Amino acid sequence: MNTARHWRTAFAAGILGAVAFTTSAALPARADSIDEDLKDCATRISPGSRLDACTDVIEATHGEGHRATLGYIFRGNAHMDRNEFDDAITDFTHATEVEPNYAGGYMWRCVAWARKNDREHAVADCDRAVELKPDGGAIFYTRAKMRSRFGDNDGAMADYNRAIELDPRDAAALAARGGLHVNRDEYELALADLDRSLGIRPNSSQARYDRGIALGMLHRDRDAIPDFDQAIALEPGFIEAYLGRALARNRGGDHDAALADVAKAMRIDAKSAQAFQVRALIRRSKGDMDGAREDDARAAELKAEKDAASAAAPH
Repeated sequence: MNTARHWRTAFAAGILGAVAFTTSAALPARADSIDEDLKDCATRISPGSRLDACTDVIEATHGEGHRATLGYIFRGNAHMDRNEFDDAITDFTHATEVEPNYAGGYMWRCVAWARKNDREHAVADCDRAVELKPDGGAIFYTRAKMRSRFGDNDGAMADYNRAIELDPRDAAALAARGGLHVNRDEYELALADLDRSLGIRPNSSQARYDRGIALGMLHRDRDAIPDFDQAIALEPGFIEAYLGRALARNRGGDHDAALADVAKAMRIDAKSAQAFQVRALIRRSKGDMDGAREDDARAAELKAEKDAASAAAPH
């Protein structure tokens, strides 16, 4: 799931609803036109068209006032969708300069810093956003995602807890906390959160996948497979869901169906080390030790290639 897109959509809905309640006496010149551009700036599908609409908002407001702040924030989001993180940070910085006490600019700059793997700046901005809006569930959720990205799972859990205290029906926070419980081998707790989340938002491929993993780890593979089926139906390119289903089928003794799932995953990504690891396990279950050793070796090669590429990439 694209977390940034989820929060941009939710953020846009809330902000545009608030703008609609602004009185006409308080609106700047060309208010109707600016608000139409602001709507396009927030909701257009193409990042390029959002950039254009947001620039129109910023220019029409002369870079002043709350609409300009929103223009900068939504334009920054468009830059992030294009992986232009430095440009995004510039726009979010402008937002904080226009309104220094508006938490949204700091929250989104935290996201951009995290996407650049800059922990120090990300932590500072998310902490500032929390200081400015201590009742903001979205901000606690965002800081939790950032903390989890950098390995602070205890801090992430505390922030998910707070986000859910503030909004018990926050499906994204429930799903994320459930996923974190899975990572911590707390499978019953994971199921409780994921059941709640899917009861609110049933079409989350990630939540379906995480629940499938939790069910499998609790030896409930027959219950897990429908969740993997649904995750794949919702997101046909979800490699991990194919592999999760393969493992569940393999544990149930359906080795051929498990191998078929791995083959589908490999068609999506022929260099998935995880796919080779799973196929090695299945081949070992079938008694094909030579094939398993070949897959283990190929998985190790691919992992080494990925690690080398990551080490060489600029940070």
